[in-house]
Amino acid sequence: MRNMILIYKVCILSLLVAVCLKAEVNVNNTEQLFDLTFDELMSTRVNIGSLLFMSNYDKPAMVTTISSEDIRVTPHRNIYDLLETYIPGALFMSHYDSPTLGVRGIISDRNNKVLILVNGHVANQKARSGAIAELQIWDLSDIDKIEVIRGPGSVTYGPGAIACVINIITKTKATNDASDFKINYIYPYNSKGISTKFSQRITDDISIFGFASIQQTQGYSPENAFSIMYNRWTEEEHKTYNRYQEYLTDYFDEPQIKVHFQLDLFDNTSLWFRYANSGTTTNGAVLKSQYQIGLDGNNHAVMGEYANPLQVRHEHLLVNLNNIIELDDNYSISSKFHFGTENSARTMGWFWMWGPNDAPNQKIYDELVDHKSLRNKYNNFSESELSCDFMLNGIESDDFRFALGTTLSYNKWGAPWFEDANMIRMGDHSNIISGPDSPIYGESLFFGVDSANAIFVGNGWSTFMYSFYGEAELILQKSLTALLSARLDKDSYSDYLFSPRIALIYKINEKSSLKIIAQQSNRMNTAEELFLQNRAGNISAPEKLNTIEMIFSSTYSGNLLIEGSVNYNNIDILSWYDPDRTTRETGNLSMIGIEAEIKYNSSFFAIGLNHSFTHMLNWKLATGIERSGISYSEYKFEYLGNSTLGYGNNLNNWANNSTKLFANINLFEKKLILHINARLLWGFEGAKDGLQLVGQIVEGTSEEQAIGDILDVMSRESFYDYDFRLNASINYNFIPNSTISVLLMNISKIGNNYRYKYEAGNKAESYLFRMNLLEEPLTIGLKLSYEI
Repeated sequence: MRNMILIYKVCILSLLVAVCLKAEVNVNNTEQLFDLTFDELMSTRVNIGSLLFMSNYDKPAMVTTISSEDIRVTPHRNIYDLLETYIPGALFMSHYDSPTLGVRGIISDRNNKVLILVNGHVANQKARSGAIAELQIWDLSDIDKIEVIRGPGSVTYGPGAIACVINIITKTKATNDASDFKINYIYPYNSKGISTKFSQRITDDISIFGFASIQQTQGYSPENAFSIMYNRWTEEEHKTYNRYQEYLTDYFDEPQIKVHFQLDLFDNTSLWFRYANSGTTTNGAVLKSQYQIGLDGNNHAVMGEYANPLQVRHEHLLVNLNNIIELDDNYSISSKFHFGTENSARTMGWFWMWGPNDAPNQKIYDELVDHKSLRNKYNNFSESELSCDFMLNGIESDDFRFALGTTLSYNKWGAPWFEDANMIRMGDHSNIISGPDSPIYGESLFFGVDSANAIFVGNGWSTFMYSFYGEAELILQKSLTALLSARLDKDSYSDYLFSPRIALIYKINEKSSLKIIAQQSNRMNTAEELFLQNRAGNISAPEKLNTIEMIFSSTYSGNLLIEGSVNYNNIDILSWYDPDRTTRETGNLSMIGIEAEIKYNSSFFAIGLNHSFTHMLNWKLATGIERSGISYSEYKFEYLGNSTLGYGNNLNNWANNSTKLFANINLFEKKLILHINARLLWGFEGAKDGLQLVGQIVEGTSEEQAIGDILDVMSRESFYDYDFRLNASINYNFIPNSTISVLLMNISKIGNNYRYKYEAGNKAESYLFRMNLLEEPLTIGLKLSYEI
């Protein structure tokens, strides 16, 4: 409560400062971009997906930009919703560490195949969870735009860019000249928040931008959810007996807080600072649990109140200093200095119980009933990075440009912020601890770590990483350009990772282009796994993606944009393998994808329509791996005397087809904006293969009837048939400088609005018992904004 009052005071103070500093309001650059035609936008030079500034016709990637206007009018809870609304083929599922995002059929149990950037700097968690930063924050008022590269990108952005790259660009004085104050409320999550931002030019050479927000969310108690891990789905009510934990509630009632400040100097230097806390519950189909508080006179367990057992904390602090020096008209040097640190924790997901013969001592008992204690944490650590980047850009002639750069970084893992060194807990077995001084060391009971399994790291461990990268553009003919790119990365515990790319860009005419791109992208294993493999004298194999893609882009009459892509992907998958409880190479996946997108924009009306199709060609398990949730096409398993080698030939955890529509109608000189979006995901054939495999493996066994009944319920409730969403908003500038927005999500009941859990599929007999989903509710949001 004290933190909330403090932040409210900070927001109010910031608003007052903004009022005092503000002199006048001009049309900002972002608003000017809204008035550009597609032809003008496509001709604008940007460095998205490349080291060089290139026009959108020439850029060697499929890119979608979600503008601040899109963010303002689109109903959403967080960035995941925006990605699922606008990005062709993108979807997300719930899981334990965080929701897991998939693009182009590439999805995993963690967001390790996605890179998240803030103002061009990678903000991924290296230890285990990948792209967890920023994606679950409710208030996005400080974001100018979100650039999303579909497909690989490690040649430009570094290891990890397998499925996509998400670059969050924050507002500055240059892109946002107005100061404002906003409040919002989202039902039924009971989420409420305030934010304020200000910008001011101090002198001709100095400007500042500031933002602060706080959002408090109680979460939603699911009414319709499916899980048979601990209970049964009843025939009468079609719902579970027990209550579920609140969905998207704050981590232990700690509100989400975000603060951003940027100082711009002399048009070539910027210093920015950012803090964000996004702790939450991510999986709403997990049952609430009760602490055991003792034994009664009959030695039966006495239980306490229900609590949310699975919660995830993530907060990070970023500080960046950027500078560009123009050597002359043809050469420039850019430098970046970065410090980043993050705090992370995940609770166990259930509470320990005991009987009269194994009751804990008082110390352990006190820890067991304290949800925040290390004994109830699956992991608990911090991660820090200190890095510097240098890049030279040069123009040798009208036909040749180049860029050369290097990055050096120091990475450190240790105890959480402001906690003693013995509070570290890491690893997929939760057994990486400081040493014998750890409060959980001694025995495996009560979520402890015994001496046989403990791995001691003292104050933690650290690594160095260096990278070299370059790019060259050669104009071969007037209408034909070659782009050659390469990157080499090396961490203390990794092998050398080489990411090359070649792109041929053919200008059909001034408004159309055809590009053919071949590239390899890499991802290191998690820092935890790299450390453990190094400790054992090994080097963990990287994940490698080889892609061939053809892209067509064209504009017509300035207001119509048509883009399409055909891509082939072959990837050596790193994913979770439950028998070993490790992240390792599990198989090789090959697939093809087709994307088509059309957009029309005018002063009165804007509409976009896209479709994505993905088809798996082949899935081959790695040596020593018997099964995986990537696909059930090759799945070796024996159960109750039956055996199987697999079923079907489809991607699991994926919809083969995705169609998305979004539109804005501007009325009364944009004082009234009506927004609507809809999406249809269908073709969850891989998940259906899993259900068929379960039914097949229990045929003729004692479990056939029970499992068959459950499968019948799933069929009747349309699990994995299709997912249809319909959302809308009304945005009205009712008085000068004031806007009210009413936002509606999940308006239609068609498709049931199911949010599925990612299914790793490591054990066929427990597949049904680990599968869960929830029906996301009709959501109503109200936002008020006053611009100064």
